[in-house]
Amino acid sequence: MKLVTSRGCTYHCTYCDHSTFGDRFRSRSVDSVIEEMKLLRDRYGVKAVAFVDDLFLLNKKRAYEFCDKLLSQGIFMMWSCNGRVNLVDKDLLNKMRSAGCVMIGYGIESGSQTILNEMNKKATVEQAKKAIDLTWKSGITPFPYMLVGMPSETEDTIKETMEFCKEIGIVEGFGFL
Repeated sequence: MKLVTSRGCTYHCTYCDHSTFGDRFRSRSVDSVIEEMKLLRDRYGVKAVAFVDDLFLLNKKRAYEFCDKLLSQGIFMMWSCNGRVNLVDKDLLNKMRSAGCVMIGYGIESGSQTILNEMNKKATVEQAKKAIDLTWKSGITPFPYMLVGMPSETEDTIKETMEFCKEIGIVEGFGFL
């Protein structure tokens, strides 16, 4: 079951289209989201939800509040969300895992810092490596989104991305080593 808990992203990556949700972050209350999850579980037997927000983890305080309320109310549902490599840390990931998170999608995009800078990602290759490692260690599956073909992409920057993917365990096609 897919749920939307927020709209908008305050980052301004050059390839992203903000025409639908804009660049202002607006979110539903944590209580509203949890009530919807309980309804889906109790009335329809839903056991897992995917939060399809542009950036579920933009507000770290809200993410902690969400996890704390799931745990305190004894609600166990598996869930997934989208995050950013520069927004996660060990404590947050461990809290998310204990609250039922099983997968986080990361818009890593490239293993070339030159290309990341061109994209205005406001994130580094090293942050991506660290986030993937911490995510695995927390027991959550990272799901990296990669993008090739920026205007300044070269054979060398593509090779950097391929090497990065090998380093973090992404294999050709879809999946991990």
